[in-house]
Amino acid sequence: MRLNVPPRRARLSYFLARCFAEGRSQAGVPQRASGREGALAHLAPVRAGLPRAIFRAVTFTGPVDVKGWKALMVMLLGLLTVNAGYVARRLRTTRTEGTARQVNTLTWFVSRTSLPLASILWGLSLRGVHLDGMTDLGLITVMPVTFWLAIAVMVIGFVCLLGDREALELWHAGYVLVLIAVLHATPALLYPSLRYSWAWKHVSVIDYLIRHGATDPDVTPLSAYHQWPGFFSFFALMTRAAGLENALGIAVWGPAVFNVALLLPLLLLWRTVTRNRQLVWGAVWVYFSCSWVGQDYFSPQATTLVLYLIVLSVVVRRFRRGPIRAGDDPEALGAEPPPVSDTRTRLVWSCLLVVVVLGIASSHQLTPLVLTAALFSLVLLRRHRNVGILVVTGLVVAGWDLLAARQLLEERFGDIVESLGDAGGNLDDGLIALGDASPGQVIVAYADRALSAGLWLLAFAGAYKRRHLLRRAWLPLVAIGLSPLLFLAGGSYGGEIVFRVYLFTLPLTAFLAAALFLPARREWIRLTVLPLVFLLMVTGFFFGNYGKEQTNYFTSAETALVQAVYKVAPNGSQIVAPTFVLPGAYDYYERYDHTWLDELPPTRTAVKNLPDYVPTLPEMIKDPIPSLTSLMSRLPPGGKAYLIINRAQKAATETAGIFPKGTVDRIDKGAAASDRFKLLLRTSGGVVYELVPEKSK
Repeated sequence: MRLNVPPRRARLSYFLARCFAEGRSQAGVPQRASGREGALAHLAPVRAGLPRAIFRAVTFTGPVDVKGWKALMVMLLGLLTVNAGYVARRLRTTRTEGTARQVNTLTWFVSRTSLPLASILWGLSLRGVHLDGMTDLGLITVMPVTFWLAIAVMVIGFVCLLGDREALELWHAGYVLVLIAVLHATPALLYPSLRYSWAWKHVSVIDYLIRHGATDPDVTPLSAYHQWPGFFSFFALMTRAAGLENALGIAVWGPAVFNVALLLPLLLLWRTVTRNRQLVWGAVWVYFSCSWVGQDYFSPQATTLVLYLIVLSVVVRRFRRGPIRAGDDPEALGAEPPPVSDTRTRLVWSCLLVVVVLGIASSHQLTPLVLTAALFSLVLLRRHRNVGILVVTGLVVAGWDLLAARQLLEERFGDIVESLGDAGGNLDDGLIALGDASPGQVIVAYADRALSAGLWLLAFAGAYKRRHLLRRAWLPLVAIGLSPLLFLAGGSYGGEIVFRVYLFTLPLTAFLAAALFLPARREWIRLTVLPLVFLLMVTGFFFGNYGKEQTNYFTSAETALVQAVYKVAPNGSQIVAPTFVLPGAYDYYERYDHTWLDELPPTRTAVKNLPDYVPTLPEMIKDPIPSLTSLMSRLPPGGKAYLIINRAQKAATETAGIFPKGTVDRIDKGAAASDRFKLLLRTSGGVVYELVPEKSK
């Protein structure tokens, strides 16, 4: 039988149009068993034909008039087009109750033009920024008016967009991506080198792995990183695969990339409990505007936070127990019905989750414990089939901590036990002493505390307003969001537990804060109150996240200063500085002994059997030169001692109240006047002194 196909149907354009339409139609099929069966039936020819097409393309067999590689390319192009149609239709499937069916011309125009206008203003604002003019208020003091105008335009445009039910969600995603770029890519574009000394430390660990090809848990002083090496091993592999000399080029863009990676799991998690896109995208905006704690730099915690949210979003979305009950009607509650998963599908997802959990457990100390607590809270709800995942997660975490990281846990076991149950003390450890800080840092501290307190107040108000949903559709999100609070009583975590708990609860608090205003049935509330709230949140973010940029920003001269020391310092030398706020402070850390003056013990009784040659912090502040010579005189044969002072160290120690004002200058002047120190190098980035041995005086 010969088919008579019209010429227009034999064209590639017709084929792609049909594929796009098929993808759109499949997106409209409800996520039930019948829908899945229909989708599998449509995929059956693909599963059968794709291997055959690949074989023909490789072996150059098949019909004479059709080349195998052409057939394969057409099939792959068709698959891509089907997926494009599916995504285009799915972006229209969120519900928009409370949103006007039609928007006026002005609102439509503002929502469509504000995004490109804000992007242009932001780009223009980055020209001619004088970073040296920063005060102790941070980056906010040097950004031009056009920068803040870009943020205001973007906020107004996004609020107008929330009221347009006909807009594709690609517009919402575009606004959020530009927001992330403004919040996190600005330093990467402005600063001449990597921001933040802790990020430099992580690059140094990756460089170690590239040089040696293996970890060493006994190496000091960064042994903890070698006992949780997952993050560092992965990026060492990526650095070598990319042919880069080091990971600096990757680390610079870490904050922006990590925050973009958070977007998808957040959307999946929130769209599982509601399909109202006003609420979902409003919560996304609140999340990124209030994530001020600075834990998203190039670090294991930033990476594991992304993996943490991926695990929870998959569990909540794919492992729901049993059918949806009448009291949980998805149409009544606005929740999206979870996809139906058979045993084989759940097994595949479980295996993937185990791999992700292993990555989390091998990369960070705290995140695996918080994940275990969140999974346990979901088990208590008896609404998710994640008991096996919980057991495997617990075994993986316990196995890693007791085997691979046993050495560090034994060393710190006493401190962990001492801080257990002391929630108030653990909270105080994370807050700076405002009486010792500079005036600008006091303002920064009050600003970030006000942002955090304001977010929680809005979250409580949103929870009260939507309290009928907290025990039903939103219950999994509540369980996930509240479980990290238990860790306030679990330990101070180096004074950072309050910030980590804030970050882990943010998916809940941001969602509830947005629920207070959205969906907005009264347009005047959305158009007047919401822009003001969003602007205050973004302003608070800049105070909290970029309020310490005098410390976090390094000039090119500072980077060159440190590298010059490593070029001349022999192995076994001692590197001394007021603090480790140096670009590349821990480079080649296996070769040198590092001493940071701000880590000296406060009293002699604070450390058991403290050697006489090690001064206390008050002794060093009172009379720095004798204390430094005593501290730096004990060297191995052939080793030397170097004192490094750069611009950022003064801000790091004095604006936070660690050293009295003028201490760093006294150290510099004292070393310059002493015959025990020889000036090695002085540039705009700082100064380096070398200790002169006693016998050569």
